[in-house]
Amino acid sequence: MASIDRIRKVTIGIVFGEVNITLYEGLGFPNQQEWVIWCRGNQKIAERSAFAFADMHDLVYGINSSPKQGNVETFWGLAAEQLKLVAENLSQTGAVSSAVLQPICLTAELAMKGTLLHLGIPENELKNPKLFGHDLIKLSQKMTQKSKHRDDPLLLKALEKFPDYVGDRYRATQLTRLAVIDLALDAQFVAASAVRRISGEDLANQMETGYPGPRSNFFP
Repeated sequence: MASIDRIRKVTIGIVFGEVNITLYEGLGFPNQQEWVIWCRGNQKIAERSAFAFADMHDLVYGINSSPKQGNVETFWGLAAEQLKLVAENLSQTGAVSSAVLQPICLTAELAMKGTLLHLGIPENELKNPKLFGHDLIKLSQKMTQKSKHRDDPLLLKALEKFPDYVGDRYRATQLTRLAVIDLALDAQFVAASAVRRISGEDLANQMETGYPGPRSNFFP
């Protein structure tokens, strides 16, 4: 989750039973005032952070609640681990390096591969460089074809911004810190979308139909 160039690591715990929690509590703030201060009093930052929380929730709870099927959970779990590495890296101040692009891209790749595996695509095909390899666009096209979701237009648009991390891993990135943060949020969205179309965990839908409104208003 980010406020301009400040990253806040948030841990999502698995809760059993029913619990009422406010958005600011879910984001780890003791009260709404602290959340507003972190958002620099900017309403758009607050609304974007609401969706970041929804994506984290849907990813974590979706992995936990989905039926265990082959290596699906393994792929999804690895995606979550890559996202954790991204958060650890970006929570440090200072310039970013090309190294962080790999776990950002792997977050999206592994999540989509887990979903495609659930949808019946054999694992050997997912690993075949001639069919998919590390091509995020091909993976997303197959996933959206096999399991349509309201996220699809924004998901495909987000993935068009991702770098060729295989070709670029030996070159210094020209992306600014803010651009890398945006990519990380996009990767989190892609991973959450991949999982929620299978799990049914969809806090993001509540955000879109209530506060703050359609995601497209905040992530053009």
